[in-house]
Amino acid sequence: MQVFTDMEGRRWELSVNAWTMTQVLDGTGVLLTSIVDDGCKLYATLHDDPLLLVSVVWWIIKDQAERQDVDQKSFAMAMAGPCILNAREALIDEIVNFSPNQAQRENLEMIRTKATETAALIQAETAKHLAKMDPTETARNVTSLFLNTPESPGSIRGNTH
Repeated sequence: MQVFTDMEGRRWELSVNAWTMTQVLDGTGVLLTSIVDDGCKLYATLHDDPLLLVSVVWWIIKDQAERQDVDQKSFAMAMAGPCILNAREALIDEIVNFSPNQAQRENLEMIRTKATETAALIQAETAKHLAKMDPTETARNVTSLFLNTPESPGSIRGNTH
């Protein structure tokens, strides 16, 4: 079981098991056991789509939330920034732990490690590129796209084609 806290300071215990996977499937249509299928498409989606991630997490903690009188809207409103990151890490940990096969667990860990390293490199390269950008030069380049484009034949006065 993994734990994360939302922006309201509520502590949530995230546990992925056959029941919660069924709840997620029924509530969202997401089959968590397919996290590495189709080129790790679901893994990437959960990593990059915070709305889907929060929805998946909701269906895992739904029973717990109802005992605390927290509805889905209240839960979602308390999920942003680092809370989403912590929930994502907790979810991935739980999916790894759910796998009954040791080799699958090791592969999932390797996928997570490589994905984390790749994301960090992308962020670093993006930061380098942005640091080198000259706003004046970028503005000139963008402006020239609009000013130097040839007119379409229909926009030229007197053209009847």
